[in-house]
Amino acid sequence: MTNKKLEEKILRANYELTPDVSACIRKALKNEKNPRGRQFLKLIEENIAIAKKKSFPLCQDTGIVSFHVGAPADIRALREAVRKSYGRLRDSQVKKPFDRKVDKRNLPSVNLAPDDFTPSFLIRGGGAMNCSGLMSANPSSDANCIEREIAAFVVSKAPYCCPPVFVGVGIGGAPHDAMLASERMLLKDQRKPMSRMENKIYAEINRSGIGPGGWGGKNTVLCVRIGELPMHMATMSVGISMSCWCLRKGKI
Repeated sequence: MTNKKLEEKILRANYELTPDVSACIRKALKNEKNPRGRQFLKLIEENIAIAKKKSFPLCQDTGIVSFHVGAPADIRALREAVRKSYGRLRDSQVKKPFDRKVDKRNLPSVNLAPDDFTPSFLIRGGGAMNCSGLMSANPSSDANCIEREIAAFVVSKAPYCCPPVFVGVGIGGAPHDAMLASERMLLKDQRKPMSRMENKIYAEINRSGIGPGGWGGKNTVLCVRIGELPMHMATMSVGISMSCWCLRKGKI
């Protein structure tokens, strides 16, 4: 793929949701009974339509790009594509944690993905990243315990993440591996049927009643995706990456 095409894909991801994400939002609107929750979902649909028609950003927080690619990766080319595409978007990156000076390069995160993973990119804003996290669970925990811990974590964070949210989970591996796996789960097709474990967590989160926009309703989470990794027998790392309803992504 040429740099120009990648620039266009990054811009398009900021203006238009992928079909799987749009389908999840339409499904939520169809089955949401809470009047306030329905109203919020209608506002989301209106926002999506305007952004697509006028090539406006779906969200004012155009976030930071995270690439998940195979080796070898042309990191310079990836960075240049982001720099050029973000020349038309808001700068969200600062150079250092404490001086808070804007970094107009908008340097992306570049991560090595498994060989069987389609090279992709994810765009997340500050709210989604602030609501993500890592848990070091008891290595003797069973599936039921982990399910409860994940659901409780998401319920505690969802009101601050522009719900309804998408949740990616990585279980196993070293702590950083679990977090990267959880990000990759957000890049999966969100329309496909969920596993038994994913469904249990999904149902538990939606029982919270937080609903769209925190306005109440049955649609707090739109999809849960879980990836499992080999791990040290004395550990149980659980990475949780969240995205607001505006899950922006693309394939390279």
